[in-house]
Amino acid sequence: MTQSNVCEKEWNNYNLFASTRDVEDEQIIEFEGKIPEWLKGTLYRNGPGAFEINND
Repeated sequence: MTQSNVCEKEWNNYNLFASTRDVEDEQIIEFEGKIPEWLKGTLYRNGPGAFEINND
């Protein structure tokens, strides 16, 4: 069986798997124009989370 060396190569995106702190900032924005009547709801953005358990 052939073994791959892919895991040994440098990967510049390792920070994608680092835990981040919670950010709960509500932002109120001002804009010009009209929101279409069919556009309703709430937008939740989800990003990097905790990759460790009990990480304070």
